[in-house]
Amino acid sequence: MTIFNLVLDIFVFIFFLVANNPRLTGNNLHEWVSLALGAALLVHLLVHWRWVANVVPNFFRKLARTSRLNFVVDLLLLVAFITVSLSGVLISEAVAPALGLAVTRGGVWKVLHSRSADLAFILMAVHFALHWQWFVCVIKRYIYLPIAARIHPSASTPRVPADGADE
Repeated sequence: MTIFNLVLDIFVFIFFLVANNPRLTGNNLHEWVSLALGAALLVHLLVHWRWVANVVPNFFRKLARTSRLNFVVDLLLLVAFITVSLSGVLISEAVAPALGLAVTRGGVWKVLHSRSADLAFILMAVHFALHWQWFVCVIKRYIYLPIAARIHPSASTPRVPADGADE
């Protein structure tokens, strides 16, 4: 499951970077990559649902500060992503027409889309920073050390936090 989390997180990160630069990709690709990002984020949420289910009932009780901080950041990130997604669909030039949806383009929805995307970018950076140790350990264990072991057979294996322990 750890490798699946790593691969999923890498895809989310790449899709997020591509989706955050529509001038680089053009509007049509921006919209379709954003749709793929939404699907990847939904899978990420489902993979970590047990953590969410454990934190919610204990939020105002005894709970580690890092878990509480992670939850608040993740909740704000979810709200930002929902906002950017819905406003994105409402100003869509490619995805909405392909799905047969009639939408209005511009106005307050475009401003809301831009502001919520900026907020999502900041919150994604905070989320990434909060999970940095897990990411480094997993990269080291599953990518760096196997390569190093082929070069130097005496390389050792680091301890990797259990799936969701960092979440």
